[in-house]
Amino acid sequence: MGHTVNQPPRQHSGRSESGMSVNPANPYNGFMKVVIAPQVFKGGLRGIEAARAMEVGVRRVYPDAHTVLVPVADGGDGTLEALVGDPDEGGLNGQASGGRYFKTWVTGPMGDPVEAVWGVMPDGHTAVVELARASGLVLVPEARREPRNATTYGTGELVRAALDSGYRHIIVGLGGSATNDGGVGIAQALVHDPDILILDEPTI
Repeated sequence: MGHTVNQPPRQHSGRSESGMSVNPANPYNGFMKVVIAPQVFKGGLRGIEAARAMEVGVRRVYPDAHTVLVPVADGGDGTLEALVGDPDEGGLNGQASGGRYFKTWVTGPMGDPVEAVWGVMPDGHTAVVELARASGLVLVPEARREPRNATTYGTGELVRAALDSGYRHIIVGLGGSATNDGGVGIAQALVHDPDILILDEPTI
């Protein structure tokens, strides 16, 4: 019969099995990898700004951790940066994490002109348009928010800008809208006809 021997808990000797130095207070000691993937905080922080703030917190606890910042989005606010990259790394109308950003003046959700941004992914062939940048709720003061009077026309103008720049593969993120026009404004802008698809009364 064999005998069971209870081994005492193994103490950290200050070195890993590979011989590398180990901090007993932090057994991960540089081998910890933290993926930080927040979404935009609507009306507050951009996704990348939130990720950087979280990174500061991680490094306070694990100074040697390897952090990876990957802001995410669901088609609304933040989709453009999630797909194209961080504009702070290259600036507008320039390189940014492999992608490019451009500014275009378009019609805002309530008819006022707004300077909206669209981009091109690192592959150099795919344009990205974020509806929230041209027709988004964040562009309208609370006192003026009325979805029945708002339009997505400016988003169509952004798509047109991408087409006019030679891009034929275009991703459009449709979240964060200030309107419920069903995309009618986008269609109007694309055919340069503000009266298209407007019905005064429902039809069957």
